[in-house]
Order: sequence, then structure tokens, then C-alpha cells
Amino acid sequence: MKLFIESADAEEIRRCLDFYPIDGVMLPSTVERDAAKKIIGAIGEDRELHIPIDGLRAEDIADEARRLVGALGTNIYVGIAVGVEGLKAMQMLNSSEVSFAATGVGTSMQALMAGKCGASYIMPFVNRLDSRNAVSLVEKMIAALKNNGLETEVIAARFKTARQAIEVAEYGIDALSVAPSMLPSLIADGF
Repeated sequence: MKLFIESADAEEIRRCLDFYPIDGVMLPSTVERDAAKKIIGAIGEDRELHIPIDGLRAEDIADEARRLVGALGTNIYVGIAVGVEGLKAMQMLNSSEVSFAATGVGTSMQALMAGKCGASYIMPFVNRLDSRNAVSLVEKMIAALKNNGLETEVIAARFKTARQAIEVAEYGIDALSVAPSMLPSLIADGF
């Protein structure tokens, strides 16, 4: 299982790297390229950096994705929101050297569509899912991808509680993305 942290603060990221086995960083929103370069400086080139892209048109999303990867390097994953224009942008990028994650995935069918479009990852935001069934919905996405022979990995992100993160980890999630403040709770006794 990979472990990502959600932060745009290079110093906070460095502190987390001192104590936890972090595989990469999820930026919570778009940032300037200079800020992204500072974060790459903090995490090194071997860890992943996920950067969300805002855009209304598929062409604009794809163009910005290409620009970011060209400016920042190959271990960059762009986050593209699932939706009609997002799926179109994913298809446009599928055969390129741009790696991308489908963000805001809320159903198994969205997960499958993104996987078929070539997404390296899908990212369900757990805090946006039905709180009574959030963990179950993530588990169904994992099963749907596996049952359909898609190699797309699942990064569960934006948890309401550490317990949710622990439950999806126990199920066999590919990756977790958590706020730095949640890291101590993941290893605390008493769950």
C-alpha cells in the first residue's frame, strides 16, 4: 500500500518524511509551478506528486496536463475530475506520456469508465461519499476494477476519520491519501 499526504506546505511535508514512510504528495488544489518545484525538492524525484487540474473543456485540461508534466518531470500525476469533459481529456491523454488520476470518483461505474480511459489511479474522496457506506463503496470500486481486468489503482482520499482509512487499508486498498494531522491517528492504539 502506498501512503500519500495531502499538503502544499513544503516544510510540513519534510517533517512528515522524517517520521513516516510517505510515497508521495497530493496537492489539495492547483499551485504555481514554483511552489510545485519546492515540493518536488522536498520529496525528491522518486516520490509521486499529484496535482489537480481545473478546467471546463477537455482540450484545456489536456493542454495544462502536458504543460505541467513538461515543466515538472515524469513522476507527476495530474488529477482530472470525472465527468464528460474529464473523460474526454483522459482519452486524449491516454496514449501520451502524461500520467493521470481520475478524481472525485463516487461510483463503481465512474471508476470503470476512468480505468477504461487509461487512468493510472482513481481517487474516491471518502468525505463526499455516503458516510454510512463510504468504506463499502470504495471496496466495490476496487472489486469492479479487478473483476473487469483493469490495472487502475485506487487511492482513497479525504477521510472523515482515521477509522475509515484503516478499514480500507485492511480491505486491500492500493493507496491512502491523508492529511498530515491524521498520520498519528493511523498508528495509535485503541482502534
